[in-house]
Amino acid sequence: MTNTLILAFLGSEFTLIIFLYSRGLTFYHLFSTAFIALETISGLSSSIGMIMTIPLTAHISSAMISKKRPVPQKGDPDRM
Repeated sequence: MTNTLILAFLGSEFTLIIFLYSRGLTFYHLFSTAFIALETISGLSSSIGMIMTIPLTAHISSAMISKKRPVPQKGDPDRM
């Protein structure tokens, strides 16, 4: 799933690079524009978020499932 996200951002960045290159920008100006920096940071932050979501969700789920329930004491009405 992370690979798909990375490839989607690279694909959108690639079309932006082709568009800006067709406008006559040099290679140096092309990669120093704010558009490219924004796309790169957006792709990196989304990838980091996706990569961190899976372990974090697994950790929270395992903590909720393995939470110990209180043991009923002698004389409790709920004890069977």
